[in-house]
Formats: sequence, structure tokens, C-alpha cells
Amino acid sequence: MGRAVNNLPSIALMGIVLCLTLKFPAQALHIISSATITETGAGDDRSYGIAVDTATNVAYFVGQTSTTATGADIWIGKYDSSLALLASATYNASGNGTDIGQDIAFDPTAGNIFVIGYAEESGPNTNIWLAKYNSSLVLQASATINGSANATDQGLGVTLDNSGNPIFTGFLTENFGGANFWTAKYNSSLVWQASATVKGNAGGNDFGYDAAVDSNGNIYVLGFLTQTSGSQNIWLAQYNSSLVIQTSVSINGSGNMNDAGYAISIDSNTNILTTGVVTETGGDANLWIARYNSSLILQASATVAGSGSSSDAGQGIASDGNSIFVHGYLNETAGGANIWTAKLGSNLAIVSSVSTNGSSNGTDDGRRLTYDGDQAIWAAGMVNNSSSGNDIWLGRFPIKPPSPSFSTNVSASAVSIIWNWIDASAETGYQVLTSTSGNLSGTLAANTTSWTETNLSTNTLYARSIISLDSDDISSATTASAYTLAASPGNAVSTFTLVAFTSMAITFDANTNPSGTAFTVEISTAGNFSVTSASSQTVLTTASLTGLLSN
Repeated sequence: MGRAVNNLPSIALMGIVLCLTLKFPAQALHIISSATITETGAGDDRSYGIAVDTATNVAYFVGQTSTTATGADIWIGKYDSSLALLASATYNASGNGTDIGQDIAFDPTAGNIFVIGYAEESGPNTNIWLAKYNSSLVLQASATINGSANATDQGLGVTLDNSGNPIFTGFLTENFGGANFWTAKYNSSLVWQASATVKGNAGGNDFGYDAAVDSNGNIYVLGFLTQTSGSQNIWLAQYNSSLVIQTSVSINGSGNMNDAGYAISIDSNTNILTTGVVTETGGDANLWIARYNSSLILQASATVAGSGSSSDAGQGIASDGNSIFVHGYLNETAGGANIWTAKLGSNLAIVSSVSTNGSSNGTDDGRRLTYDGDQAIWAAGMVNNSSSGNDIWLGRFPIKPPSPSFSTNVSASAVSIIWNWIDASAETGYQVLTSTSGNLSGTLAANTTSWTETNLSTNTLYARSIISLDSDDISSATTASAYTLAASPGNAVSTFTLVAFTSMAITFDANTNPSGTAFTVEISTAGNFSVTSASSQTVLTTASLTGLLSN
């Protein structure tokens, strides 16, 4: 049935015709900052979804907190880039039972946040719960959806279309066919616009877990459908903006058992990136990753297996336009299920990865992640700690080394400039680049803070960029500019000319200074120029001096 309420997937999910099984190399991906949040009470606190305001580098997380008085409540938290709390909100439905926030999306135009989950309004069953908050986490609107069977309904994924309308997915339990895969489009005021339900061949449980929208307004959804055999296959579908289905694919793992897709995103080339879990021959449930084109034709796929015998799953996926990032969990021989975050190349080979293990050495769960459009990916999840049980876990990972900053202390001569910068952290080297990104310096060693550029023209403006490097990537470039010094002008090329009673003219050599260089010409009756009789400024190589004493 996929993910049971408040638990990791209880069965192995998700599948495809797989090309590659991967083991992971030494870890280079690392956490910039992380935080765990514990509430008093039942000790089951989790973060499931994340959205980032890229303009302010602020993240919004959604999940659950548990208290003795109200049980599991929907929780929303707003955090800065250091994962310091800025604001939070909770929602406890009238049933005072199990209320879970599953996913969250941020509208950068209006500054609103849309949340999906499920809430126990009355009795033991849950309804899909949709909500709109402003950026201060003040509730603006909400809606609940109850399937015709008046049984368990859950909202599991949300994204925004190109007009800021939320697209939701999950499942509704109907009188016909059990729990059906549900997708709906609302406007920004949470007024229903369109919806679609899909049921598998067996009339069993069919779940929608995530949705994404491409630049053409096509809507993609991912989850699973139950087959006549009783097993579950991954189901990936494309709808148009009116939720009319255009095409779909069903993926069955080689084990012909239970498979499910958990997370979907779209890269800058309109490739559809998916992750989840697939059951292989022999019953191994492995983390699954696949890339499709916009027509849902498979381009590449891979599985990742932890060292333990239990299931592994990917539950978040994103791209920065070059690399792919996956977040989920792997079961290890020692340490149980650990949060696993990885950076992949375009061929889905692992570049680097990092695991996070709670202090109890038990079950930890990585859920959604997102790219902030600049320097980092943000991730949500849960860690199990010895003293506090399940705690909300938030993480921020650098995907590029930090950018170095040029120092204002630039030293120059007529033919050279010493470029100085402030050392970044965790870099393996630096490069100084031309304005067209040509590498001037070669790769400089880590902790280098200056480089001298020589053989330059005199009195000329130069612009240079600097980047830091690590084993995986390069930083964003920082730019600075500086002039070389002017060279001393050459000797006079003739004697004084146009000599009159109170004026004269002088012609001199510009030396290597370029055209447009400003010169100051002075004349004095003292050999040490302690007194100046007259001066003239010019951009030419001839100057007239007037106001002189005769004879």
C-alpha cells in the first residue's frame, strides 16, 4: 500500500526495466547546516516536504509534530539559510487525531505557500487537507476533500503551474474501486478548477505521490497503480493543463512485486526526473532513479542498494541543470535505515553521497529535497534519536564550493596587478579568469589568497573573476576590476617651443601609456621643484604653460 501513515514504506516499492545497479563511492557531498526539532509528548515528529523562496534564501518545511494533548498535528516551519527558525504554525483538526502535512510549494510571485496533507476531522478516517498561508505563516484559506466512501483519503504532493495555481495529488477512497489515484487543479484562492482520478486494473489501492509542471504547462504525476496480480507498478503520467491525460507509462520491477514512484521533478532540458523504490528478482527492494524525456520515453535508469537486507527508497529528487540530487534512505548492515543524499551525473552514476544516522542507530527517513537556484540543496526528513524518538530533521547541502571574495587591497604596478581575495572554505583550489572565463592562473592551491598577473599594459583597466573549486564542482564567480599604474612619461622630445614673454610649450614622450592618459606638466625655477611656477593637465603629449615671469 505504499507508505503507511507515520511510517516508512512497509513494503518494497517502485520499478522499471533497469540498466544499472550502483554502489556509492567516497563521500564528498557534505552538510552546510542541519537541525533537529523535538516536541514534547508522543515523540513522533517528522518533516516531509520543503519549498524555498530563492529571492530571500528562506525555506518552508512541512510535516508533523506530536504532543500528548493533541496527537499528531500538521506543522509548518520557516527557516533561514542557517536553519534558524523564523516562524512556525501548527494545525489540529476537529477530530483531535492524526493530522499530517505531506508537501509544500511556494509561489514566488505572490509570496504564498500552499500545503497538502490529511486531517482527521471526525472518526478514525482522514480527509485530504489543502491550505494556503502567507509568508508569515498566517492561514489564508483551506479546504478538505472526502471521498465517496467516507474512508481514508490522503493528500501527498503539491506543485504550482506557471500561473501560480496549485496542482495536488494523493488518493481518494471511493465507493467504486477502493483508493484511487487523485490529481486536482485549484486556483490560487483554493477554488477547484479540475480533477482526475485513476484506478488500477485490480480495483485495489492506487496512490499519487508527487506532481511537476513543465514550461509548456503539462502536468506530470507519479505514484503507483495496483495490478490484477495484486502487485503495484510505478505509474508515471502526463496531463495537459486541463487534466486530460496525454500519455502514461507503467513500470514493473524485475521481481514482479511491489514498486512505487515517490518524487518527480523537471530539469532545465524538460527531462522528467523520478525516484522511488523497485523490487528486483529475489525480492530486494532498491532505491530507483530514472530520467524520461517529455514524451515519457526512458532515457536512463539506475538502482542503488544499501548493504542491509531491508528496503531502500528515493523520496526526493532535484537538478541544478548539471547534476541530479536524490534524497531518501538506505538500509545498512550496521545502522539500520539511514538518510541518504547523493549527487549524480547526467548518466545517473553517483558522484558523491552522504548518510545521516540518528543517535539510536535505528530508522531514519529522508523525504523531499529542492534546489535553491544558487548554491545549495535543502532536504527534509526524520532521524530517530535515543532520548527523544523520531525528530524532525532539516538539512542544507552545498552543491558548489563557497565563492571567494576579492579583497579591496589590490596592489598594482605599471605592468602587473596582484589580485587578493579572502580564503573560502572547503575548497581544493582557485582559478582567476578573464572576463570571457578564460583561465589565466591555472589551478592554484587550496588556501591561496593572492595571484600576480604580469605583462600587462600600463594605465589600463582589467576585470577578472575568481572561482573556487572542490572535487565535484566550481563556485559562482566573483568579479573585480583594477587599473595598472601609469608609466612615467619619457623625456621631452625637443626643447621648449612657442617661447614668449610669459608662456611656453613643451612636447614629451608618452612612454607606454595608452591614448587618453592624463598627464600633469609642471615648471619650477627651483631644481628640486619645491616651488611650482606653473602647471598644466593634458591628455595630449603637448602642454602649454602660461602665467610665467618674463626673463
